[in-house]
Amino acid sequence: MAGAAFCEITGLICSVDGAPKVGAQVRATISSTEEDQGGQVVAGAGVTSDVISAITQDDGTFTLQVMQGANIFLEIPDINLKKSIVVPLNVTAVFSDLI
Repeated sequence: MAGAAFCEITGLICSVDGAPKVGAQVRATISSTEEDQGGQVVAGAGVTSDVISAITQDDGTFTLQVMQGANIFLEIPDINLKKSIVVPLNVTAVFSDLI
């Protein structure tokens, strides 16, 4: 989309023994607030509530590309994470710094 700036969120999921978790699902959806009544505008564009997702690779890493400034709901079922965050106005971010 022309004009939209994106942040690449990266992270690592592993088991308690430090082994990388292969195939873990990471999902993000737009979060609605009382003010926006079910929708959200980011950088002048209406943003859908479609789920974007990633699956962790063989080394346990994942990457999600999300619009900067968006309010998102981040969910990683394998680690019981459900968290609303604001995507930073940066080109890259590490997920552990956002939670």
